[in-house]
Amino acid sequence: RKAGRDFGAGARDVRNRSSGAFAAIRSLLTSEDADDATIEQRIRTRLGRLVSHPGAIEVAVVEGEATLLGSVLESELDDLLTGVTRVKGVTRVWNQLEVYPSPTGVPELQGGVVRERAPRRHTIDVRKTIDVAAPLEDVWALWSDFTRFPRFMTHLREVRTTGAGRSHWVATGPLGTPAEWDAEITDWRERERIAWRSVEGSAIDTAGEVRFRPRDDGGTRIEVRLACAPPAGALGEAVAAFFGSHPKRQIDDDMVRLKSLLETGRTTAGRSRVRLEDVQGNPTGGRIEPSS
Repeated sequence: RKAGRDFGAGARDVRNRSSGAFAAIRSLLTSEDADDATIEQRIRTRLGRLVSHPGAIEVAVVEGEATLLGSVLESELDDLLTGVTRVKGVTRVWNQLEVYPSPTGVPELQGGVVRERAPRRHTIDVRKTIDVAAPLEDVWALWSDFTRFPRFMTHLREVRTTGAGRSHWVATGPLGTPAEWDAEITDWRERERIAWRSVEGSAIDTAGEVRFRPRDDGGTRIEVRLACAPPAGALGEAVAAFFGSHPKRQIDDDMVRLKSLLETGRTTAGRSRVRLEDVQGNPTGGRIEPSS
């Protein structure tokens, strides 16, 4: 039993240190000049919205660095650290809290209303509209087969079919690490609209749609909307903070290459030259047909 208690305490200590380190990183983005007394008052004012027992937490601020002492419930720790780092003027957060899985046996955590911590994700919403000097039939033929995307979309490593209306996607994530998820088609209207979303349980929540509209000059207008949310927790927050601009930049780059492919028959992806006839060749992943 003693070994179990020691192990649990060690695990909590590692977790607390990790949360504290992440809080320090986030604070770099939210710092602002202010005197310590003002910053401390701001933190105390916010505590009531972050934890169920704000009186159990002591706050000390020195040169913008906030030290948190006292007791807190484990389910409220992440919200507390994240909330304090967002207080204007905080340059760093030192976590010296005693963390408890429940208020049982902890006098300062008795009473109050325990807040349920709902997993939150920073959602990135990107929209893009582009006109292509190519007929709707050609645009649809290229867009309606997702397995061809990795040939000219540089952030995608692989797209393959896994069943009726379902596909598996592998993209290049932060620092070059792979990000994988499964998606399903939610709407399929020939030459008009394709909509999709990640399946339940995927590491990355994503959904989107693309609409196609013929133009009077014989070209096609493409409207893309993509929403995605990185994984919940500290890692996901870091991804959203430091890589949140990537989806928009990626879509912009992808649309430029798509436009070049359809209008000139060639483009450049990374260091490779890509020709339209190569992209239109037999896909390796199998065509993703909509489910019936």
